[in-house]
Amino acid sequence: MKKILVACLGNIFYGDDAFGVEVAKVLSEQDLPKNVKLIDFGIRGIDLAFELINDYKLVLLVDTIKIGAEAGSVFVLEPKTDEDGNDNFTHDLTPTKAMQIASRLKTKPQKMLLIGCEPANLEFHDEMSEPVKNAVEKAVGKILEIVLTEDQLG
Repeated sequence: MKKILVACLGNIFYGDDAFGVEVAKVLSEQDLPKNVKLIDFGIRGIDLAFELINDYKLVLLVDTIKIGAEAGSVFVLEPKTDEDGNDNFTHDLTPTKAMQIASRLKTKPQKMLLIGCEPANLEFHDEMSEPVKNAVEKAVGKILEIVLTEDQLG
C-alpha cells in the first residue's frame, strides 16, 4: 500500500491562511484509508520537513497560495519554484523549502501535489473570508478523490 501524507498548513490568526487548518478539521471527521496520515502542521514547517523523510509515495499539501485567481478558487498543482527558488506560498518555511530540507535528509516523496486556495484576506486577527470558507468542502472533496484514486492504484 502506498503511504500517503495529507499535510495541512496555515495560521489561524491571519484570516484566510487558516484554510489548511480548517480542511484538516473536516478531514479528521472522515473515514480515511489506513495508509493515509493526516497532520495539521499549522505553521510548523520544520515538523513537515522531518515528516517528509518517512518514505511517503504521495504528499498532498493543503495551503493558501497566491496565483492571482478569484478568491476561494481551489487548485491541484505540483509545487514549483522559479529560477531564483521562490514560490507563491504564504509562509516563511514553505512546503518547497521543507522539501529542500527533506531532500538533504536523504529521502523525499515520489509525488507531491498542492491543494491550494486563493486567499482574499491575510490580515492579522481577521476571520476567513466567505469565498475561502466555502472552498473548504471543495478542497476536502478533491483530497478524498485523489486519496481514493491513489489507494485503488495500490
